[in-house]
Amino acid sequence: LGRAAFREHSNVFRMIVDQPVGVSGTRAYAVGRVGGRGKWKGSALSIQPRSSFNVLRVDLDGLQISLVVPVPELLKSSGLHARDLIALGVQDSYDSESWNKKTVMDSAPFVPHPVILARKGVILIAMGNIKAMIFMRHVLVFEAKQESVKEWATELEDLLKTFPVEENPETSFELVLLESILNECCDLFDRRVNLYRRIVQRLGFAENQDMTSGNLLLRLLPLKDSLQQFEAVVKETRSTLIHLLENEDDMLAMLLNEKEAAKVAGKVMDRKLHDSVELLVENYLRQMSKTLNEVHYLQWRGQNKQEI
Repeated sequence: LGRAAFREHSNVFRMIVDQPVGVSGTRAYAVGRVGGRGKWKGSALSIQPRSSFNVLRVDLDGLQISLVVPVPELLKSSGLHARDLIALGVQDSYDSESWNKKTVMDSAPFVPHPVILARKGVILIAMGNIKAMIFMRHVLVFEAKQESVKEWATELEDLLKTFPVEENPETSFELVLLESILNECCDLFDRRVNLYRRIVQRLGFAENQDMTSGNLLLRLLPLKDSLQQFEAVVKETRSTLIHLLENEDDMLAMLLNEKEAAKVAGKVMDRKLHDSVELLVENYLRQMSKTLNEVHYLQWRGQNKQEI
């Protein structure tokens, strides 16, 4: 990690490692002062966990189990690195009082960027409120105590029990999860757009509204700031999907079951198989593009009202 990126991610590093963390060059080190100003000793950062993750495991048949998984066990069983957890933006923090306390760097809690990463035997995905690790026959959902995540997990359980994946050989578990998460993300964006639309309508766009209200401008400015932040979130999420669509290898790597079947048979995966991922992602990319257009329209209406 570079210096700037290291500062942003230091909170997550502190959760994973058992020692203070510093920076040397472009690598992260666990450091200790040995005397003399500016003199440090350091060794390459090793994962020495001191925390566990509260996760919700949802199996292929929809069965839900709440688990407490130690960080080393999670890394070992998934074959992931600590940097993958940082990219996913997971924290054992939703019910942790310590996360809200200021660190020595007084930095704000780390807000993850949307990601879809295919690793060996696992897919890392952070979209909207959902952060999960998708395996061939189960999924681990993080921060499952949030109400929105609970509701999504309940809907997922109903889906898997109503339409069993094992009874439909043309459906893969990982694509069912991917579509469910993308659908939840788009629904979240739609709900927020509808909320913004009602707020904009109440801020003077009705004919009977007093156009000269003294506090109207004070109401418009926070709305514009919030819309701009939401626009950035939608754009980044949309860019994540575009990046995935531009890489056939990444789409093929997301077909965990097909990849494992080809490996067992000693064959090479048919590259045309990525079409199933491409069609799925394109559908939700169009929905996000529509959401972005709605945001731009609301921004335009707010700007017109401010000028008036």
